Amino acid sequence: MNKILSIIFFLLLMLLSSGCDRDILVVRYELGQPPDRIIYIANVDTELDFTGATLVPISRNGDTNNERLLTDLLQGRQFPGWSTEIRHAIDFTTPGVYEVEILNTHPRHSSYLSFFIQVIDEATFKQLMAGDIDHSIEQND
Repeated sequence: MNKILSIIFFLLLMLLSSGCDRDILVVRYELGQPPDRIIYIANVDTELDFTGATLVPISRNGDTNNERLLTDLLQGRQFPGWSTEIRHAIDFTTPGVYEVEILNTHPRHSSYLSFFIQVIDEATFKQLMAGDIDHSIEQND
């Protein structure tokens, strides 16, 4: 009887401890969805808006569940042990295309990904809104 109880106790202990190290299971993050907004107006906008952006945690075995909002990760609501840092050199006064880098770090892993945003001048923005800009692609034969 003691042997059976010992085996049951051991199996229960193994089952309980197998799910406790969740942060080790996540080995990297990938971009699920870019932010809703990737175009900004020069001299009007002053900061990035990450609304809608999601990161997908990838586990050791390749599972891709539990997609997370980037805004949640930036506020510290993420897997234990991970931290999220945003890097960029965006000049909101100068039109251009800029890279936004996201670095997720853990004591045993790190994950780097990036996406691009564009800063346009107000006149171009007004043309876009009015439909005055031709979006067709010219092909040279």
